[in-house]
Amino acid sequence: MNLYRFVKSIGLTPLLCGNIKGLQDPYRNPTTQEAFAKRWGQAPHGYQLC
Repeated sequence: MNLYRFVKSIGLTPLLCGNIKGLQDPYRNPTTQEAFAKRWGQAPHGYQLC
């Protein structure tokens, strides 16, 4: 909430606020993300191959 108030106070409009602590996966690495990346046509290291 403090960050929201700060952003409002400097004249910006926050578009999204929320608690995302549960989304951080400390064990995420290219090996564990390989199947997900392949399914969605992405590179497992997080960079798109063009």
